[in-house]
Amino acid sequence: MIFQSTNITTLLRFLFKSKRNEVSPERKFWIYASGEFFLVFLGILIALQVDNWNHNRQERKLEKVLLSEMRANLEQDLVDIDFNLLVKRNCIQSNQVVMEYLDTDLPWNDSLIRHFGGLIQGTVFVNNTSTYESLKSIGIDLVRNDELRQLITFVYSARYKHIDAKEAESLQANFDFLYPTLKQHLEFLPRGEAIPLDTLTIRQDPVFRSDLRTYRHLVGLAITAYEITRQSVVQLIEQLEIEVGM
Repeated sequence: MIFQSTNITTLLRFLFKSKRNEVSPERKFWIYASGEFFLVFLGILIALQVDNWNHNRQERKLEKVLLSEMRANLEQDLVDIDFNLLVKRNCIQSNQVVMEYLDTDLPWNDSLIRHFGGLIQGTVFVNNTSTYESLKSIGIDLVRNDELRQLITFVYSARYKHIDAKEAESLQANFDFLYPTLKQHLEFLPRGEAIPLDTLTIRQDPVFRSDLRTYRHLVGLAITAYEITRQSVVQLIEQLEIEVGM
């Protein structure tokens, strides 16, 4: 049995060697060519994978830079929002103080000079949208976080435009009726103060009161727009800090 097994093994080795020697040159060429093609194809796949990895890494780096810049811009916008809110709330307070003075027999006091001067105000929402515009030009999809991307678009495209619309309404009211009415009844002094030309005339003029009420309503709408926007800006800043790991 041992002899037969050895003979069979020897025979198989001979046949395999003979079969291998019978490979034609053409077949050898195609085997070699196929191997070369596979290596080239594998090299291309690896190169593409490395290129995609580098591209994604650069995109993530750019995303972090832009989001960090946007956070800084929003912090500045928040300062302007708070300043404008202060001015508008002071305007509402002056309006209420003057209306109370006109509706009652309260005696004159010098603090009213400041409140008469504060009946009209003008604020402009100064905001920095440069990073947002850069992000739009590159592609807003650069921001991977869907919730964050939607909030960014909402703040800049909706909330900021809403403030601009309310500021435009207030400014138009200044030119259309409030300033002409105030100029007719008040003497404007330095440092934003004013004094009535004739208190009795003002108290008897229904247009003066009506204009003050209308303007107070418009300023109130602008204050609401600022307050709502402020909440959204604070929320966006918090999400940006989480996203960039601050």
